[in-house]
Amino acid sequence: MNFIGRFPVRPKRPTAPRLSCDNAQARSGGPTSPFRSDHDPGCPGGAVPGTAVTFTFEPIAHVISPRVQAVEDGWDNVVAKITLDSRRFTPDSLYGVHEFSHLEVVYLFDRVQLDGRELHPRHPRGNPSWPKVGVFAQRGPVRPNRIGVSVCRLLTVEGLTLTVQGLDAIDASPVLDIKPYIAEFAPRGPIQQPAWAKELMMHYWQRSSSGVSQATVTQADPEVPEGST
Repeated sequence: MNFIGRFPVRPKRPTAPRLSCDNAQARSGGPTSPFRSDHDPGCPGGAVPGTAVTFTFEPIAHVISPRVQAVEDGWDNVVAKITLDSRRFTPDSLYGVHEFSHLEVVYLFDRVQLDGRELHPRHPRGNPSWPKVGVFAQRGPVRPNRIGVSVCRLLTVEGLTLTVQGLDAIDASPVLDIKPYIAEFAPRGPIQQPAWAKELMMHYWQRSSSGVSQATVTQADPEVPEGST
């Protein structure tokens, strides 16, 4: 802390991360967002609801998996690897991860082609025996931002590489984030879901008869992805 005369002057705190806010107008009063934009001076408190905002994400890694095509079921014994981008990260980024049994992986369904179907109710997996539901009432890959989320078991941590089991993302899927799974973030209270969802998931985590194991995981060129619930 510095002093000017008799009055202490506190150092400025670092500013929050800034995101782009194209063509958004300023809010009129009210609390401001910690995510502000230097791109548009008319957006000091974040985007106004209803305005177009684009965010750019850079993958932190790519999945290396024996599954190269989206298969609907039998994901539990699929063993895959996630190697962080060595240009951006060091092994310090994974310090302490080994103390957790499970990880939550956020990835991109990058080979899904959006054609407007994601905006209308549809039968999950195209099964007419299940009711049509909106995109936010199902977990399929055809969704507006093509983001997938999966909880998997952590097997090993070596340098920049995580070996996991039960990750329902196909080979070369871009990984956007990795978080440790913490029990206290699990749902609180009873869980309710429709009958069709339980039927859909009946074989999803069933162990594959092909006997996929760690021995089948090989290095792949990172550019090709994911489960389809």
